[in-house]
Amino acid sequence: MFGVVFIIVMIALLFIQIWFLDIIYRFNEFLKDRENTFSLNLDSVLQDYDGIFSDFSLTPGYTKQNE
Repeated sequence: MFGVVFIIVMIALLFIQIWFLDIIYRFNEFLKDRENTFSLNLDSVLQDYDGIFSDFSLTPGYTKQNE
């Protein structure tokens, strides 16, 4: 009787382990898919240098020097 219960428990634990490995594998495939389809277009931002630094303000008490 002990042997039958032991085998059933081992089979259940094996299925749980396979289930966890399947979840990890599917998450890995999801990350690879996101990596391949990820596109970030910064061309318009990088060509407009004034737009990048326009948010910075001068520290109070300092004046902008003539260029």
